[in-house]
Amino acid sequence: LTGLATLALWLAGMTPFEAINHAMSLISTGGFSTSDASLGHWPQPAIHWVSVVVMMAGALPFTLYVATLRGHKRALLKDQQVRGFVGFLVITWLIVGTWLSLNSDYSWWDAVRIVAVNVTSVVTTTGVALGDYTLWGSFALLLFFYLTFVGGCSGSTAGGLKIFRFQV
Repeated sequence: LTGLATLALWLAGMTPFEAINHAMSLISTGGFSTSDASLGHWPQPAIHWVSVVVMMAGALPFTLYVATLRGHKRALLKDQQVRGFVGFLVITWLIVGTWLSLNSDYSWWDAVRIVAVNVTSVVTTTGVALGDYTLWGSFALLLFFYLTFVGGCSGSTAGGLKIFRFQV
């Protein structure tokens, strides 16, 4: 996964050094960036979307990766926790992205991209950012506070309470 993430980030516009560092940081949900502006340093949307996918990959149960490698090709797709996690993220991106586009100068697509990076980072406790979401107002600030408790899937490197506990 780290190799694929490195390649994808490099192809999206990072240097090889930046790509390997961010790949290791994003897949481990560790939050390190080679820039003090975090992901805001790179204006390319492809880098942002690749980062979202890699953060999500780090927040999935590692046992399902093993199951997939052992021949259970649909293990990740059939897991209720994974489906709940991805569904929760996508719904949150769409709602908050729409809200941000209505309350800022961002287009809807840009708002959803910016929200996807920040929400995924907060939910998975990765710690990277694309801009300062604390400037979006009290609604966003309160929402992001609650999102920190959600976390990724059980059996992942993500922090938080884990999505599984909310499904039970």
